[in-house]
Amino acid sequence: MFHNRLVRAALAAVLGLGPIDLASAQMVAQFATTADPVVTSDTTAYCDELAGKIAGLTRGAFPPAPEDVEALAREGERMCTHGQIRGGVMRLRRAMAILRHGED
Repeated sequence: MFHNRLVRAALAAVLGLGPIDLASAQMVAQFATTADPVVTSDTTAYCDELAGKIAGLTRGAFPPAPEDVEALAREGERMCTHGQIRGGVMRLRRAMAILRHGED
């Protein structure tokens, strides 16, 4: 029983929540154990994958992709090509987020 309370308190602290009820903690714990984590790495192959997805989403799109998406994608690809993988991936991910969800 002590272990469950400790886990709930730790989860609430990490998520920045106040006290958390048992039902919420169980739901989070169930989701955490059933969903497969998505693991990505900062590699040129991942850069290529993201760039390909962006190209697929923007190719022939009407209306055309926003200029900031195109600029982020170009800069991300350039950075990946020049070995700045982490920065390139960050820009490519941001471009994908804008394409999928719009500007925040």
